[in-house]
Amino acid sequence: FAQFDSTLQRWKGFDIDFCHAMAAALFRGQVEGRVDLIPYLTTKAASRALAEEEVDVLAATTPLSLKMEVERDVVTGLSITLPHYYDGLVYAGIPQYAACAAETQTIREDCKDLKICAIEGTGIFKKLPFNEEFLRLDPSFAQSVDDLKNGLCNVIAGRSTELSEEDIRQQGYVGDYIVLPDTSVDAEPFSYITRYDDAHWSDFVNWVVGGAIHAELEGVTQETALQMPSVSLFGTELRDMFRDAMATSGNYGEIYARNLEIYLPREGLNQLNVSPFGPQHYPWPEVGNNN
Repeated sequence: FAQFDSTLQRWKGFDIDFCHAMAAALFRGQVEGRVDLIPYLTTKAASRALAEEEVDVLAATTPLSLKMEVERDVVTGLSITLPHYYDGLVYAGIPQYAACAAETQTIREDCKDLKICAIEGTGIFKKLPFNEEFLRLDPSFAQSVDDLKNGLCNVIAGRSTELSEEDIRQQGYVGDYIVLPDTSVDAEPFSYITRYDDAHWSDFVNWVVGGAIHAELEGVTQETALQMPSVSLFGTELRDMFRDAMATSGNYGEIYARNLEIYLPREGLNQLNVSPFGPQHYPWPEVGNNN
C-alpha cells in the first residue's frame, strides 16, 4: 500500500497513487512537491496527528480499527470515505498450523502445538477466537515476524495486506508458508479518513475515491482520462478534477493492478459490484458514516 523505493528515492504503492490522485484533482494536475507522506507506527498516533491537523488524510487503516483502538474523542471527530479495499483476518505461517488456526482447531493431535503471534490491543487481536495459551502477544508486527522466524510461534494472525508471502520472505523468513483466511470473521473495509470539521475537504476526497471506481465501471482509463466529465462540484477552477486525477493515477482497476495484484489477487468484495447497488458500495460493518 505504501513502500519507500530506496533506488528511486520515492514512495510508491496503492495509497500513494490515491494520494497523488487527490493532489492532482486539487492542484489541477500538479503533483510534484504537493504531497507530504508521513509514516506513523500506530493507528493511535496517526489518528491523533489527523485530529491535530498535522496531516489532512489518514490512509492504511479501517474505520473499525479506529473504533476499537483509538480514544472515542478522536474517532467521533473523523469522516470516512467510500471503502477502497476490503481485508479480513488471515492466519499465515507453517501450513499445518495455519490450517489449524483457520479451522479454530486446537484439540486435534496435530494442532496441539499451535501458537499464534498477534499484536496485543489491535482490532485483529480482539477478534481471535482462541484462549491465551495458544497466543503469543507481541508489541509490533515486526516482532511477530521475528518470533515466527525463531520458532516462538508457528502462525501469525493479521490482515492479508500485512502477510503476503513476498513481504514475509523479504523480512528473512525461509520456512514453509501459507496464508489462509478465517471465513468466520467479516472482512473490514479500508477507507481514507479525514476530519469531520472539514466537510468540504472530506467530500472532495470521497469524490476522488468514488471517481476512480466509477471510471473503471465506465471503462475510462489513464490514457482516456479526457472522457471523464467536467463538473462544478467544487467550483469552476476544479471542473477538471476527475480528468486530472485519472490522468495522474488511472482508474481503480489500474491502481489495483499496478500495486496489489501480484501480492493480493483481486477477488470478492474488491471486485466491482455492478448489481444491485453499484461499484463497491458495501456498508461499513458496525461503524457509522459521519459524512
